[in-house]
Amino acid sequence: MEKAKLHQLLSQLKEELEQLDTDSETHQEISQLITDIENQIEAEHKASIIESLQMQINRFEVEHPKVSAILNDIMIKLGNMGI
Repeated sequence: MEKAKLHQLLSQLKEELEQLDTDSETHQEISQLITDIENQIEAEHKASIIESLQMQINRFEVEHPKVSAILNDIMIKLGNMGI
């Protein structure tokens, strides 16, 4: 259940990313973060991505509040999954 909700949130994040007017570096950073999260969900070995996610949330909080909110939801779901 948590995994399905997490995939749904990642889809929302991808949609929001496509609508953002950001420079290519920011777009690339968020895309890489999405890929990292997807890899962590499927990996046998679950390395902590929470610190990286928290830094991104703080970075985008003012400039892109929707992205920040979705990332925060993802971070909570990952925590609930023990990642």
